[in-house]
Amino acid sequence: MMPMASRKSVLLLLLLLLELGLAVVPAICAVHRVCIVGSGIAGASTAFFLRNYSDSNLPLDIHIFEQRDVVGGRMAMVDLAGDKFEAGASILHPKNLYTVGFTDLLGLKRVTESDSSAFGFWDGEKFVFRTLQPGCSVFSKKITDLLNTLAVVWRYGLSLFQMRSHVQRLLERFTQLYAANRKAYSTVEDLLRSVELYDATQHTLADELIAEGLSAQIINELVTVITRINYGQNATLSGLAGSVALCGSGADLWAVAGGNWRMADGLIKYANASLYLNEKVVSISSAKNLYNLSLASGEVENCDAVVIATPLDEEKISFDPPIHLPDRHMQHTFVTFVRGLANAGHWRHLQFHLRPFLSSKATMIQTRLTRSFLETLCQMICWICFSVEEIPPFA
Repeated sequence: MMPMASRKSVLLLLLLLLELGLAVVPAICAVHRVCIVGSGIAGASTAFFLRNYSDSNLPLDIHIFEQRDVVGGRMAMVDLAGDKFEAGASILHPKNLYTVGFTDLLGLKRVTESDSSAFGFWDGEKFVFRTLQPGCSVFSKKITDLLNTLAVVWRYGLSLFQMRSHVQRLLERFTQLYAANRKAYSTVEDLLRSVELYDATQHTLADELIAEGLSAQIINELVTVITRINYGQNATLSGLAGSVALCGSGADLWAVAGGNWRMADGLIKYANASLYLNEKVVSISSAKNLYNLSLASGEVENCDAVVIATPLDEEKISFDPPIHLPDRHMQHTFVTFVRGLANAGHWRHLQFHLRPFLSSKATMIQTRLTRSFLETLCQMICWICFSVEEIPPFA
């Protein structure tokens, strides 16, 4: 047993160390409950980064609330007669280093598709430009690809290379965001300014490209088709958004085997987050250093912190105290899936030959038909139509 004098000395020493802030005392850390609204790639990656980079002395209990019955947000898939199709974010760019890292971390397979070089531009009355259709042999495809490339270069000339240079400059600036030891930014504007991308948000894509010397022909044809397919808008949309659309016209794009939604699903599981499906958040209020999430089901969840990872313009969540949202118009794109055969006669083309046409009004897939296969193929071919208004059901 320690003598009384010694015990007093130890006690006095401990009190002195506490006074000086030098004593090491086992800390009892309260678990912080973080609530994330939305299970798309924004919500899922937020859960991943919180779990991966939070202080070990700050235990986190992560909860994700999703109003739909599946995870993924815009990375959604639809089932059409037993076949699954991507309905939202269907392609990813190799310069999106986070998604590349996520797939490697989760052991997901990346797949690519080689599109045909054959396409055409339909202006509503006629084809203003159309390339050759490749044959079945490898030699034929190579020759046709070469001829189509020469035809595109002949039509657009230097503007084609200027467009690629524009995309390359954008990617170089964008990848600066992945540089180590970058500081955090309080606004998106500050973030974009740090990589010289903010000015692109203040001009239309058409203005940006004209200033760089691109011809009106390539802007009205190739660029407009790309922006319509990606965002349902003409080249008069934001310069930054339009440039991102142009990045999606390359040949090195990829997707996750089995659906891009698997990234979000894997990140949520990796973060060991609690997922609540079919739970719509209708209001968020703050009281006594906590946030109260009111759900459509009538339940109320208490959280130490809340992350909104869903478009507030769409969800209409009420806040107390209220928050200010800028008045802005959101572009809506409706995706309609149709099984059947296109009426080739509408394009004044060969009666039994459907070929891929990249158009402002439709995108057609490559196939070669004879009458005996029409009825069967009608049940096999799926068309994906993008529109700014909902297409009503039809017989």
